[in-house]
Amino acid sequence: MLSARILSTSLRHVRPARTLMPSVARRVRHNHTVTAKSSYITAPTKKDPYQYQVGFGNRFASEAVPGVLPEAQNCPQRVKYGLYIESMTGTSFVAPRAESKTAWMYRVRPSVAHKGFTPLEPNPDLEAEFSLTNPHIQVSPTQLAWHPFAVPQAGSGVDFARGLKTLCGAGSPILREGLAIHIYAADKSMENDAFCNNDGHMLILPQQGRLDIQTEFGRMMVRPGELAVLQRGMKFKVGLPA
Repeated sequence: MLSARILSTSLRHVRPARTLMPSVARRVRHNHTVTAKSSYITAPTKKDPYQYQVGFGNRFASEAVPGVLPEAQNCPQRVKYGLYIESMTGTSFVAPRAESKTAWMYRVRPSVAHKGFTPLEPNPDLEAEFSLTNPHIQVSPTQLAWHPFAVPQAGSGVDFARGLKTLCGAGSPILREGLAIHIYAADKSMENDAFCNNDGHMLILPQQGRLDIQTEFGRMMVRPGELAVLQRGMKFKVGLPA
């Protein structure tokens, strides 16, 4: 009754209610009932043709085919088109639900059906174990410096995975602690190969040229001055656009 009295009071000083009500309805509809119909994504540019969802630390959802994602659940017994459900966990499985970071993916083929992984050919310039049990590691208190690494010549066939060289590091991936600093130099895109780092997360900062990185979550163009973080255990490939 209170709202009705206030409304009737506001209508006394206007002309016929018949001409007022449509304008009032339009005003309310335009000002108070407008809802977002899609998430905000960036616009593609000449140097970066991809679109990205915005928000660091947010939760996102995307689908290649409209309507394929299950509603109100992540792991139903059956998914449309017979897709296989897989998840990639970024936190411990005992983490509280509010702090759990799990990515759900619905694949045409499961990971177990893919061809097995093969180790890279021996690279004398790449190290991952920095404990004293590694005879290739030398601990020195002296300040060290090195000359710039040579850039592969055109046609040498060195891609991102095979162009990694270790600068320094500490710890051991077996103990899940420590870090390693590498530098890369490549002149060829990874074509039919995919790389997977199970030792730790990778933070990549290109210095010269762009990197077209294709991951299990999509593609991203990383330019000099930008950085990309790839989660441990994620399969990806790196292209070198012109």
